[in-house]
Amino acid sequence: MPKTQSYRWKGKIVTKAVYEKRLAQRKAGQMRRKGSIEPEEGDPVTNETVDSVDDVEQQTNVIDGRRIIDLNVLGQQLWCCSCGEVLSLQYIQNEVRRGLASLFLVLCHKCQVVNEVCTNTQRRTVDKRRVHFDINSQAAFGTLHSGLGWTRLKKLLTCMNIPCPDFKTFKKYEQEVRFAAEEVAEESCVEANALEIQLNEEAESAKKLL
Repeated sequence: MPKTQSYRWKGKIVTKAVYEKRLAQRKAGQMRRKGSIEPEEGDPVTNETVDSVDDVEQQTNVIDGRRIIDLNVLGQQLWCCSCGEVLSLQYIQNEVRRGLASLFLVLCHKCQVVNEVCTNTQRRTVDKRRVHFDINSQAAFGTLHSGLGWTRLKKLLTCMNIPCPDFKTFKKYEQEVRFAAEEVAEESCVEANALEIQLNEEAESAKKLL
């Protein structure tokens, strides 16, 4: 008897109808959240606007161009969660892009179960309400550190044939990284001031002993 294809949604086996319904709901939600025009670099973006945007930027079954992939993370997931068979990226059924990260839905050629495979490490946000991909935070930090912005990042990635995060997703990660950098800078200033006071006191004590 021919093998029937199985579908998984968030780790659970579901019917084809449920799977397609969930994909349609995700796509509809994405279209509602997506703005009609991306702001130019430097245009004001409020916290409310940035926080309301989901990371999911595009869902497609046509994989084109290059991706930035953590090989260790990818290698650990290339095993079917149902039968344990090695997965092949030739059988990617769908891709959900989240900034520079991707979630591949890979079909097992042996048991026909669809597996979720992430390209990069993830972490919970401070409020524990969302999951962020580290590659997006690192890209935002890199642009701040080098003095670049979203426009130049987009030009660079376009030349490399790598899909660029949309403006709103980038600004969300940039705000997160900027806030963390400001906290570190403030702590460094406090430590530097304390060290300066200590050195001055030691110098005054040394003068009194002379």
